[in-house]
Amino acid sequence: VREVKRGQSVKIRPARECSILYRLMERHKGPFPKRELARIWREIIVATLSFEGPFSIGVDMPDAPTSDEPRHDRRSGHWNMARDQYGSFTPMRGYPSAGRLIDAVRTHEVTIGVLAMPERSEDVPWWPLLAAQAKDTPRIISRLPFIGVPEDRGPNIEALVICPVPSEPTGRDHTYL
Repeated sequence: VREVKRGQSVKIRPARECSILYRLMERHKGPFPKRELARIWREIIVATLSFEGPFSIGVDMPDAPTSDEPRHDRRSGHWNMARDQYGSFTPMRGYPSAGRLIDAVRTHEVTIGVLAMPERSEDVPWWPLLAAQAKDTPRIISRLPFIGVPEDRGPNIEALVICPVPSEPTGRDHTYL
């Protein structure tokens, strides 16, 4: 894995991570909850990423309080969903707009970005910003929640994860047009 990732500025390999988690879930037997098993493995995967190179998360939080307010007051459903997926100790930062977050991912200010699922009623949708063909343009790499949502996270919260890495097929992919 280290040899494959050598020279890459972004070390994350979403297809490989998905394959590992799908294989774990298919093999799982017994009473241990799948959601918690996935969370343990996500912590291991992200810990590995953190010593391979920089790894951080940006979350689109347009309604977040100012940066002068305590960090725990800024949390949103998407913030918590990102934390659940990408680890307890991964550095995270809120962004005031989707456009600003997409730019932060493009310039490697953060490794990945978590954006609310697009809605038809949006006045200024963020997804056209991903239509560029430039090499550093972020692409959608995952949908959250990946496996299960804790009961205290609230219903119907979904997000898309972006990162400037090439797509690798998993055999279970969906395409956003």
